[in-house]
Amino acid sequence: MAVTAKPALYPLVHNTHDNGILRLSVASTDHPLQALAEDYAGRVLKQLDYVGVLAFEFFEVDGGLKANEIAPRVHNSGHWTTEGAECSQFENHLRAIAGLPLGSTAKVGESAMLNFIGEVPSVEQVIAIADCHLHHYGKAFKQGARWAMQPCVVRQSDPAGTDSAGRGVDRRVKMSVLAGTYGSASL
Repeated sequence: MAVTAKPALYPLVHNTHDNGILRLSVASTDHPLQALAEDYAGRVLKQLDYVGVLAFEFFEVDGGLKANEIAPRVHNSGHWTTEGAECSQFENHLRAIAGLPLGSTAKVGESAMLNFIGEVPSVEQVIAIADCHLHHYGKAFKQGARWAMQPCVVRQSDPAGTDSAGRGVDRRVKMSVLAGTYGSASL
């Protein structure tokens, strides 16, 4: 939320984890619990008089939402906003703390974010996939380290195909690993 603005809220995302690590986030369209999530988030933002991005992680329980985590920062489950929203969570965070008007959180097409866990596949392999954007942070997988992540955002026009597109990138990368295209990885 910005100093002088009402909250700008992004769509709920469906997260899939691998051994407790975020693997895939798919931005939803018309999620039936969106209004409830916005109500919960809006009340917390108002009570805290919060400025900046505040990420909420909810579990769907018995047709409702239970809060699991509240992160006072941009969040990895929102990396899809870089290409998938009119204004990313990163830009809106800066706008908020600078006292500028917040940008639109509207989706641009349908988006999913896939984290590569372990070694990152070759850049050429990832960017060869249509509408796939690699964000390489220069993190290297180190022997004995639990994980290193690099997000990849896939954007499509068909809401039904977004989840499968994200999983398709994941499958193509795993197949390349198995074929030995670029060394070993812990996927």
